[in-house]
Formats: sequence, C-alpha cells, structure tokens
Amino acid sequence: MDFFTVNKNFKAELTVKRSKFIANIYGCAQREEAEKIIKSVKTKYYDAKHNCYAYICNGLNQQTKVEKYSDDGEPNGTAGKPIMDILKYNNLTNCVLVVTRYFGGILLGTGGLTHAYSDSANLCIKSANLKKLYLCAFFNTEISYSELSVIENLLLKYNGVILDKEFGSNIKITVALKKENEEAFLLETANRLNGKENFLKIKEEFYGF
Repeated sequence: MDFFTVNKNFKAELTVKRSKFIANIYGCAQREEAEKIIKSVKTKYYDAKHNCYAYICNGLNQQTKVEKYSDDGEPNGTAGKPIMDILKYNNLTNCVLVVTRYFGGILLGTGGLTHAYSDSANLCIKSANLKKLYLCAFFNTEISYSELSVIENLLLKYNGVILDKEFGSNIKITVALKKENEEAFLLETANRLNGKENFLKIKEEFYGF
C-alpha cells in the first residue's frame, strides 16, 4: 500500500445551507506539533463555534503511531470521526486536518453534518499538494569538497537527497535514500571513491521526496 503526506499546507472552503466549512490540512510528524497546529487554528478562527479535527502521526510505524480526532462540540461521531475516515481512505499520515464551522442558522442534522465534514475534508485533500512516502535509509558521512559532486550525482541516480551540510575543512553531510537502493548506492560510492568514505547509518524511516 502506498502512503502519502502533505507537501504544502492547504485550505479549502465549502458552504452547506449557509454554514461555512473551512478545511485546513498541515503536515506534522509528532503529536506535539499537531496539537500546536490545532491550537493556532482555533486562535485564528476564534469566533467559530466548532474547530473539529483529526490527525495521524508516525502512521507508518505501528509502535509510535498516534491517532486522535475531536468533534469539538458537534454531536458525537458527526465530525472528527468522518474527518479521520477521509484521512485513512486517502492513505494519509503525518498530517492534521482541521475543519472549522461557522453556523449559518440552518440545522443540518447528524447525517447532514457527517456529510458536510466528510465533503470538506475530502475537498481539501483532493485539492492539496501531496507527496508519496518511501522507506528510506539515513546516513552521516564526511567528504572532501572535490567529492561533493560525485555524491550528489549518485544520490540523483539512486533516488536520494542531501538533507544537511556542515562546511569546514571537509563537508559533513546527512543523506537519505530509498531503502531499496541502499546497497547499490553504497557499493558504487565505494567504487567511485576508492572505498574512502564511511557512511554511518543513523536510522530508517518513511520520508517523502
């Protein structure tokens, strides 16, 4: 199964019987980050009666997976759960989706609310900029300035990227590349640089390019 996350924050709006629904989706990796985003959305839309949400963090790691949703005052099961269902249906993880509702004076009923929150979440996701997640290996190493272009070209070939550079007498770099290409990348790097580089593997986790 392919999984996705948000490449860029996005907002979508939907009006249902004069009630205005504003859906905002954000990328986040940790519970604390998700809760901070939710708090900021509630502050932004301080005059709205409901800010309902759902989030999944570290959704590809079952040991650290965190899921949470809230109806924020709407009838039980009419808002948070439908938003969560839309996230899961679209195989999304490491993101939080908040749907703000400004009441328009017409009651929607439980079925109408469920559809409105689902439709708002779905509209936001379908319009957002998403990226696919891959199981990646992360390494630290130190290279000379003359070797940088070699590493960059090999990472391009093997679907990898330099995440961080620290310049000094040499360059300390952190790289990530698809796990499936790890062995081939390390072998060709050793051949191209005469086995000089020592890549220290620091972790494996899902990452989006």
